[in-house]
Amino acid sequence: MQKTSLVLAAACGLTSVAQGQLVVDQIGATLVAGGLGGPVVQTFTPALDNIAAIEIGINGTGALTTDVTVSVFSMYDGSGSVGGLSGLLGTVTVTDVDRGTRPLLTFDSPFLVTPEVQLFMLVELSDALVVSADRDSPSPYDRGSVVIGGGNLSGTDIVFRTFADPNIPAPAAAAVFGAGGLLAARRRRA
Repeated sequence: MQKTSLVLAAACGLTSVAQGQLVVDQIGATLVAGGLGGPVVQTFTPALDNIAAIEIGINGTGALTTDVTVSVFSMYDGSGSVGGLSGLLGTVTVTDVDRGTRPLLTFDSPFLVTPEVQLFMLVELSDALVVSADRDSPSPYDRGSVVIGGGNLSGTDIVFRTFADPNIPAPAAAAVFGAGGLLAARRRRA
């Protein structure tokens, strides 16, 4: 398990928390008031333009360890089934995660997303543990909610944090730098 100290930072006028090279984007529920059996789908709305890692709360009284797989999708048809998810953006698995922990699952490479557009996080566990959750009214996380997870999901959010890589250029910036590079190359030839 990767352990990194947290440092407060300010970026672009927003207060953020940096973990190593990563910056916290979204923070779901923070208190554990139970759990949801998998698979669980939590909606969330990123404010930044990429996702590099996701931290998930694991809880339960069953097995001592579990494998955790998190996948992020761009679409969901509202069917109440994980079969309704589509547009896979990224997936990552961490093995032998201890119950009562919050593992950081880091994607092989960060993937670009459109800020302020809702995404769908699928969390799957290999053993009889649960994804840590909190039920409250109003919902603990106001930028999304659990849409699959069994039982009454009203006001339910899982314990999670999403992280972005501040070193990934924004898509618009990459396009501008790319166009500038092409213009510079063209001028040299003329």
